[in-house]
Amino acid sequence: MLNRGHGTDNTGAVRMPNSQRAGAVCRCLQTQLKGGMEMRMMRMWMLLLVGVAGQCLTLPAVADGEAYMFVRLFGLPNTGRLPTKGYFYHPETIAVDVDGNVYVGDGPDPATRSLQKFTSEGRPVWMVTTYYDPGTQTKESLDWPSGIAVTKEGDIYACTGKAFVRFSKDGQCTGATKCIGMDVAIDDAGNLYTLYPRLVTKYAASGGQSRYQGDFVNGDGDRGLRGARGIAAAPDGCVYIADADNPNPEGLGANRIIKLAPDGQVMGWLGKSIWVEQYAVDSGLVMGDRRPGTIGWHKATGSYHARMSWPELSCAGTEEGAFRGPRGLAVDAEGNLFVADTRNSRIQKFDRNGQFVTAWGERGAGDGEFVAPVDIAVDAAGSVYVVDAERACVQVFAKGKQQE
Repeated sequence: MLNRGHGTDNTGAVRMPNSQRAGAVCRCLQTQLKGGMEMRMMRMWMLLLVGVAGQCLTLPAVADGEAYMFVRLFGLPNTGRLPTKGYFYHPETIAVDVDGNVYVGDGPDPATRSLQKFTSEGRPVWMVTTYYDPGTQTKESLDWPSGIAVTKEGDIYACTGKAFVRFSKDGQCTGATKCIGMDVAIDDAGNLYTLYPRLVTKYAASGGQSRYQGDFVNGDGDRGLRGARGIAAAPDGCVYIADADNPNPEGLGANRIIKLAPDGQVMGWLGKSIWVEQYAVDSGLVMGDRRPGTIGWHKATGSYHARMSWPELSCAGTEEGAFRGPRGLAVDAEGNLFVADTRNSRIQKFDRNGQFVTAWGERGAGDGEFVAPVDIAVDAAGSVYVVDAERACVQVFAKGKQQE
């Protein structure tokens, strides 16, 4: 049962006062009313009323019998532009350890950059804004934390703008490596993976490293990265990469989830496809007519430059199984994949074979709604934690049964 009091709930988690939350939803309702979307307005009023009553919300799910229920929200918007425990300015990454503790990285604003630890109920434990590097014996400011991963032993790896920093459970720095990256993941064997927009590097637990580049560097066809933002490792050793960005309006060649085998070979990708006529001219390739493709799992076939006429490219979409700017990824103990479909303001779930399972969320300011869900984590019990950069909060969901 949720306590909708001011400031904190009975677990010590920071909560947004009811007046602020209701005001945010009412402002959103006014916007929707102006657009003539009466049905959406009614749904949001119902969401607000149920939330204030302190009950868990069962969110719409697509798969038969499966749904995800809103459990709690923690974190408050940081309006003071100073790092404050329990408050977020623009949180962008999240991770959960084996004990259910939650770690959130806040950035990219230099004035509010921090790494915070919470209990599973959302109670703040500690916050780091600076660290002492034992290697260089210098005090460093925490740069933009864009990715977090936690080992089974509880070591925390934070991917920042200038280094990968390792912290202990109590927030003490135990090492730092100077490098640039966007995200980090750790598999069950202890191997560590770092992600740069067009490069994946594997650091083996036994020593040594491997760089998965080749077609990743130039971004060719269904094998290349256009602008990767998130990475996650599965129990079977496979690796998923959220390839989010491409400046063209249709998002061609991006807006997909790429799957790598344990040896780094591209197995295929998830998302929506489109067939595009292309032909060569002196200045390069020119795109012509389009034909509808498919949504789902697409087996890797190599660089499309070897097939000049009608290549099948990934593209943006709003349908189930399609993505618009996917960023955060998480894999549970059963190998199910969760995707923070950021620009579609929703979460999507797929099984280990890439089959669509369910989706939940829509754009809004109520419980179970998102504006910019940028990262996601799953704990040992299967609870899902979603960090929303624009709403500056974390929402927690539990798996349940779809109501008839």
